[in-house]
Amino acid sequence: MDRIKAIGAKAPGHGEGGAFFVRGERISKRRTFTFLQHLCDIFRKKTSDKTDKEKREMADILIVEDELSINELIRRNLGLAGHRCTQAFDGEEAIELLGEKTFDLVILDIMLPGADGYEVFDQTHGIPVIFLTAKSELSDKLKGLTKGADDYITKPFQMLELAARVEAVLRRTKKAKTCFELDNVKLDFEKRLIFVDDTPADCTPKEYELFETLVKNRNIALSRERLLDLVWGYDFEGGTRTVDVHIQRLRAKLGLERQIVTVYKLGYRLEAPV
Repeated sequence: MDRIKAIGAKAPGHGEGGAFFVRGERISKRRTFTFLQHLCDIFRKKTSDKTDKEKREMADILIVEDELSINELIRRNLGLAGHRCTQAFDGEEAIELLGEKTFDLVILDIMLPGADGYEVFDQTHGIPVIFLTAKSELSDKLKGLTKGADDYITKPFQMLELAARVEAVLRRTKKAKTCFELDNVKLDFEKRLIFVDDTPADCTPKEYELFETLVKNRNIALSRERLLDLVWGYDFEGGTRTVDVHIQRLRAKLGLERQIVTVYKLGYRLEAPV
């Protein structure tokens, strides 16, 4: 950084045509220009590599739901998890989008204006599909799954459950991220390990599960009770203080004091770039 800052520092008494100095060494403008050009090339390559990596890790998801509030709720939450979402509000619009773009997953209501969900499903041509519908009869579930749907969720539903099922389907179809990175911390979902500066962190199984839960629900506030259920299970007899203790350990071991945020009178949220 000192080397970069020093470039452009003119010798005392020189005007616009004066010489440039780097750590006391006089260099020509041509050498300065060549060096800066080299830095720009490095920066562009790193930015490009990062952008390509982010694109590979994101999933393109089509949300087909005619209720605006539900459609928007799903879009916002999956967007916070790092996915690119396209919205359709009727069956005909969904069929048109399926003909124009490639998607990694379709979240599909059955009772839609225009073409119904089954007609839309026939146009997915092998794209993974999760049916999300108010039709809760066993015969409806069997029909959806028999047609080849990857999952079937009935309304009303919990957003955390839908997000978990989305990740499960994407993982089965090799579209889910195998790693999550935040600053110098990396979570490897397949190896079930957390790395700090490429060195495995000394985390217990519950600390890993807690961090994985925060990662999968990043930028979403989770209550202590919800974290207790997701990580320790409904039959756990301990109190919510267990969550607080494990959060403190995670912050210390991973150096994420600022990123794992306490939500006043509720619980915790992992803040991470989308």
